[in-house]
Amino acid sequence: MVAVSGYEWFLVLHVLAAVVWAGGSFILVVLGLMGLRARDTGRVLMVLRLSEPVEGPVFVAAGLVLAGFGFALVERGNWAYDDFFIQYGIAAWAVSAAVDLFYCSRADKAIEELVEQRGPEAPAVAARARQYFLVGTLDALLLLSAVFVMTVKPFR
Repeated sequence: MVAVSGYEWFLVLHVLAAVVWAGGSFILVVLGLMGLRARDTGRVLMVLRLSEPVEGPVFVAAGLVLAGFGFALVERGNWAYDDFFIQYGIAAWAVSAAVDLFYCSRADKAIEELVEQRGPEAPAVAARARQYFLVGTLDALLLLSAVFVMTVKPFR
């Protein structure tokens, strides 16, 4: 029988939430960029439309689980809030959550409105989609950098 401590369960749930959030963000960006590169607006719009119902419930839940178990790990482990990797993780979480909350949800709607007004092949639609996936790329890279920093724990 394998003995797993409470701390280890918290760590597993924290890591799984990070995998869902960072990995999900990364794959959506890759799919969107592939559509942009192929100049396939239909594919880009499909990625946006498929991502919308996922971004809210799945990414929000993963982000809350990630933060909740992250704070629990600090409290139960031998970590301190002044450790660089903890501060970086909290900052990356906050920035990414803010981007998702204040940019992505509004940008999705703005792109759909442009499609309704000007049609899916309008240059303005492609321009907004490029901007959306640029921000998404930066957000995904931030999340992946947090995974790196949380794993390697530099400056310790």
